[in-house]
Amino acid sequence: MTRTASRGPAARSGRHRWMPAEQRLDDIARRIVATVEGIGFDSARALAADAANGSAPLAWLQWHLQERPDALTSGASDVPLVVLRLIKVLRAAGHESVTPIRCLACRQPKAKLELHVEGGRLCVRCAAHFKAEACSRCAAVAPVYGRDGPAAVCGPCWHHDPSHWEPCGHCGQLAQVRARNSDGSAVGRCCFPSPLCAYCSKRRATTVTGGDGSLCERCRQRREGTCDSCDTVGPVVTTSRPALCPSCYRARRQGCCASCRRRRPVSNCHALGGKALCRQCWPRPHGDCARCGNHRQLQVNWPIGPVCGACYADVRRHPEPCAACDQRLPLIGVDIDGNGICSGCCGVAFDYTCRRCQLPGYMIVEGICERCNVTDLARRHLARADGTIPAIFDPFLDALAATPSPASTLKWLGAGRPAATLLRQLAASPDQVSHDLLDTLPQDLTLHRLRRSLMHVGVLEQRVDYLDRISPWLESVLADQSPVTAHLVRTYAHWSVLRRARHRSRRRPFTAGSASWAHAKLRGAVALLNWIDAQGSTLQRLDQGALDRWITAGTPSAANAAREFVQWARQRNLTGEVAIPIHHPQASLVPISEDERWHHLKRCLKDTTLPIQVRLAGSLILVYGIPVSRITTLRADQIRTLDRRTTIQLGAHRLVVAPAIAGLLHHHQEESAAVCLLDRSTPKGPEWLFPGGFPGRPAVAALYRQLRQHGIPHIRRARSAALITLAADLPAPVLADLLDIHITTAVQWSRHAQNDWAADLAARSAAAAGDTGDA
Repeated sequence: MTRTASRGPAARSGRHRWMPAEQRLDDIARRIVATVEGIGFDSARALAADAANGSAPLAWLQWHLQERPDALTSGASDVPLVVLRLIKVLRAAGHESVTPIRCLACRQPKAKLELHVEGGRLCVRCAAHFKAEACSRCAAVAPVYGRDGPAAVCGPCWHHDPSHWEPCGHCGQLAQVRARNSDGSAVGRCCFPSPLCAYCSKRRATTVTGGDGSLCERCRQRREGTCDSCDTVGPVVTTSRPALCPSCYRARRQGCCASCRRRRPVSNCHALGGKALCRQCWPRPHGDCARCGNHRQLQVNWPIGPVCGACYADVRRHPEPCAACDQRLPLIGVDIDGNGICSGCCGVAFDYTCRRCQLPGYMIVEGICERCNVTDLARRHLARADGTIPAIFDPFLDALAATPSPASTLKWLGAGRPAATLLRQLAASPDQVSHDLLDTLPQDLTLHRLRRSLMHVGVLEQRVDYLDRISPWLESVLADQSPVTAHLVRTYAHWSVLRRARHRSRRRPFTAGSASWAHAKLRGAVALLNWIDAQGSTLQRLDQGALDRWITAGTPSAANAAREFVQWARQRNLTGEVAIPIHHPQASLVPISEDERWHHLKRCLKDTTLPIQVRLAGSLILVYGIPVSRITTLRADQIRTLDRRTTIQLGAHRLVVAPAIAGLLHHHQEESAAVCLLDRSTPKGPEWLFPGGFPGRPAVAALYRQLRQHGIPHIRRARSAALITLAADLPAPVLADLLDIHITTAVQWSRHAQNDWAADLAARSAAAAGDTGDA
């Protein structure tokens, strides 16, 4: 037998629909009358309403009687709780034809059926036997009191083991621990003064005097009786009025926390004026944290001392190898050498492992770690109406289960978040998940991140994402344009902009900058056509004078973006002999000085306080003049080491880097980690040398931002200084091959560095001729 989880009638039966409570009661009463002998319709209706006492139990009751008409006479225990209550009230009303519920194992009618397993419910005695295991010491099958490693130990063997005894706080004798004093010291069996409880016949450390004699605190609060809410016979909490079973007592304590505004079990805090607070918001003492040293609200008292909430979560989320047992667990103590050790090696019984995956982590719900909660949350979003999950999402769920940042993923998939809504839309769609389906949804950042994640784990086929985003974006731009403008721009986009972009993507990566320039050209074409329409003219009647007026009235960047559209229209005889001149910026970027360049280079090579990615990227810029957009597209397989020489593949040639930069490169490869929700090694090995926030995407804007934040400004000016230095020492063809730049660009840098070898030879020839003439 295995435990089973209950599911609602709406999930089990497709015929269950919403209906008014009165109509539902009438249907239940008719079914009771057809099953129970000698009961009237009105009496059955009243007893059913008394047993249900709510709309949800009423739905459960109707569904179960509909699915199993003999539920009241079969005695089967695989029934909802509301059916148990109905059987009790029917038998209490004198209807003996109703069969009481029997235990699944012993087949005896029991007042309390504690455990729900597959096939039914078990009584208290059978449930204890179901949970029992064979003791590793006496071989008796009994409930597990403790574990010696993985081996189970029963209660008698545990208490009779001298290794678990402690010195008594009163006489100092080593004895079994029977209670604890207020200061935490043990009270041994030798000095245990508590009398026998009149109810459970056990000795307790704290007793009170009740009406039935001396009672322990547990028995005073939980006595056998009938719950005043659900009529369940069993332990009830008598300190509250009315008397409630533990389940109803916890449900009664549910409320809105006055601090976090969440619905949780709350208690009134008299120290704060009686506010109802949950356990997380309950006021805790303040003090100095033993881990970070800050004066904060203390969360827990560990062997290393009191710890604040931030350090508590950090230690739980980042387990490390224990110095004593070498297991990867949260280190909450230190040994005599100052090394961190786990709870077991500290001698405390803190279990910080997940009950499901048996891995250490930060638990947020009922002993389940964040990573398991991520999987549950994703499955809940992707489940269809019948509870099934499409098999195509299996790689995505596996990747979420192995996410390196489950806390961030939980926020991303949280209720009400855009990602959760998008996943539910994909699960509810009758079509197969594809790029075409995603293109019909709003093109926002959430969709782009999810598309990239699905491509990264193999759910969707790979595509040039920045390039393929242009068409859906263009359709959204042209939705409110005139038919003539939309037709012209769409034709121009497909036969010029996108065609050239696809050719470019085959040679080198199509980056975000390339997509931004394509967007600018299309926006420039739309702006020009809208201005022509506003002038009451057409593209065919456009002359150079009108085009010049539009250029001077706008910005140079907008006119430069529309230059290619005008050229395309003129080649196809869609307009006259008009053209937009190339915009040349008036001011050029002055390279940084050589002293400033060497100052930043020394910082990148020697300052260990800088992040390793900043040091590596800054060194490549300041020495070789490689642009940031090219650095971020470097992959791990482009780095090779042969005969103690480290090279970077740039185009068709390999660049041999200096030993100092090679050390930074290897150090960065060892310590680099993905910052995305999904690990970059899923489903294959590392790709980008500088991984970005999107799965499978490099970091571009983030690297620019980090370089500026850490004191390396004027990146373009620094790159210009490096290229001028290289162009002064190397001929243009060698420079072009070495850095994989165009030969025209290399020639321009050589001229800028005044490295014209022909002029140098002509000057030498003229000097030689002058010397000969003088002679």
